[in-house]
Amino acid sequence: MKFHFSTVVVFETLVLIFTLFHHSNIALPSRFEGALSKAIITPAIHWVHHHAIRKDTDSNYGTIFSFWDPLFRTKSETQRFQNMKIGVENLKDTNFVRLMLAPFSRN
Repeated sequence: MKFHFSTVVVFETLVLIFTLFHHSNIALPSRFEGALSKAIITPAIHWVHHHAIRKDTDSNYGTIFSFWDPLFRTKSETQRFQNMKIGVENLKDTNFVRLMLAPFSRN
């Protein structure tokens, strides 16, 4: 299967824009956030993916559209809250090389 170069550029541009948006720390008004999150991934939805609790980290994988996670049952029921700790659950080792190798270990 072949894709036109312009198709790839448009796709990657959209992914970049949405990634920048949902990784931002923008606090949207709750009613607007609720309505928008029915269609696209918002910062509050994606923030939970970075929560320091493993079950939340293993959820909310969507990049643009918010229907994928419910469809594949990867949507977390956790709602973002003030002072939500982000990071890796029970992380004690901060050595850069070991952190980069961590996803490949069996721990």
